[in-house]
Amino acid sequence: MPKKKIKPIDELRAGADSLLEEIGFLSRAIETRETECGRQVDAIRAEFAPAIEFDRAALAEKASALLKLMRSGKLTLFERSDVIYLGHGSLIRKVDKKHV
Repeated sequence: MPKKKIKPIDELRAGADSLLEEIGFLSRAIETRETECGRQVDAIRAEFAPAIEFDRAALAEKASALLKLMRSGKLTLFERSDVIYLGHGSLIRKVDKKHV
């Protein structure tokens, strides 16, 4: 069986140093791109934040109005069943607080 040729130490060191240089370059490139990506994501998030907050407030208002409607009409709504099936969802007479 032929013996492997052992490379001289200087050649091994040069190869290792070259690979370390490339690893450093690629690591810095990744960090730079990730930083830029983060900046762009933050800018996009800031652009959409007002509309999202407006929609969240409107959603909370509509959910509160639905609960008020359910409370005021519970005798009529839930006269025959604990669950009312509607076109856009279902109303349930009693909801466990930990699931809300």
